[in-house]
Amino acid sequence: MEMAHDLYGKVQRRVESEPPSRHWQMLAMAISNNQACIFSELSMQQASLECLKRLAVALSSCKEIEVEDRGDFCLNLQILGSQTIAAAA
Repeated sequence: MEMAHDLYGKVQRRVESEPPSRHWQMLAMAISNNQACIFSELSMQQASLECLKRLAVALSSCKEIEVEDRGDFCLNLQILGSQTIAAAA
């Protein structure tokens, strides 16, 4: 998981250096989404929420992405953003 996160970080830096386009924005959202999933699996909820915030900002500012392409990202925002950790009994 840590190796996957490092690789996503490298790709994210590359994507952020490109001028905005529909395809680069989709890739940037996929990176934020996948990083949030990785952090969630590692029980790093604060880091996961930071990735989800980045995803939410990208979704709200990206007008070129079709509504149907936003659906999965929005669903993950709801699922991962609302998860809570319960103390073990």
